[in-house]
Amino acid sequence: RGYTPMFEERLSPKGDLKEGFDLAMESPADDKDRIKRGASLYRPNFWPDNLEEFCECIYDQYYLTMVSLSQRLLEAFILALGLPYDYFKSMCQKPMVSMHLLYYLPQPIFIDEDQFGCGAHTGYECFALLSQSGFQVLNNKAE
Repeated sequence: RGYTPMFEERLSPKGDLKEGFDLAMESPADDKDRIKRGASLYRPNFWPDNLEEFCECIYDQYYLTMVSLSQRLLEAFILALGLPYDYFKSMCQKPMVSMHLLYYLPQPIFIDEDQFGCGAHTGYECFALLSQSGFQVLNNKAE
C-alpha cells in the first residue's frame, strides 16, 4: 500500500513504465478479522504527509464510492444468475477491495520492444472497474 515509484513493479523484465498509489479498506488495529486473518491483509494505508485533502478525497469520496458501486454490481451479477441479491452478503462484510491509482508514461514512437507501461498479466479480483478505456493496451506495433 502507498506510493509505488516508476519501474518498481516488474511485470515486464525492464520494469513497468508506471507509477501508482495503492490503497485498500482501512481497519483499526484491534479489528477481530485483522487479528484473525493477519495484519498483512488488513494493514493500514500509507498516506503522504501533509496531504489531508488528497487522503480525504481519494479514500472518503472516491474509494468508498467505488466500493459501494462494486457491491451493487455484485448484487446485479448475483440476480442475473437467478440467486437472491444478498447471496454473498455474509462473505462480503469486510471486503478486501484494493484500488490502484496508476499513471502511465506516454510511450514514444521508438521504445524497446520489451518495455511496457505494464507487462502482460491477469487480475485476481472478482471483477475490476476501470475509469478509462484503453486497458486492452497494445504497443505502437499493435501487438
